Amino acid sequence: RSRKTVSKSFHNVLNVIIRLQDVLFKKIKPITANSTYPRWKWFKNCLGALEGTHIKITVPKFDKPRYRTQKGDIETNMLGVCTPDMQFVYVLPSWEGFIIDGQVL
Repeated sequence: RSRKTVSKSFHNVLNVIIRLQDVLFKKIKPITANSTYPRWKWFKNCLGALEGTHIKITVPKFDKPRYRTQKGDIETNMLGVCTPDMQFVYVLPSWEGFIIDGQVL
């Protein structure tokens, strides 16, 4: 296949996804003041919660210093954002080693 054919097909797929975005992508509703979620009722207009966690990984020896945490473990830092009904709406899994949540944001 030529590059022109691949590029044209790729753009056609992207255009279809853009046209179907209302069907494919869930719209997040903010927490209302009269929320029935006992843990979330204090967070009016909030879209969800975010939390970071470390995941142990195996990397080549020359990459280990980049992924070393404060405790000396080899890990990657993952940031996740979820809605009140525990559905992930965003995941950033690629931060190396030790980093605080503020830097990820």
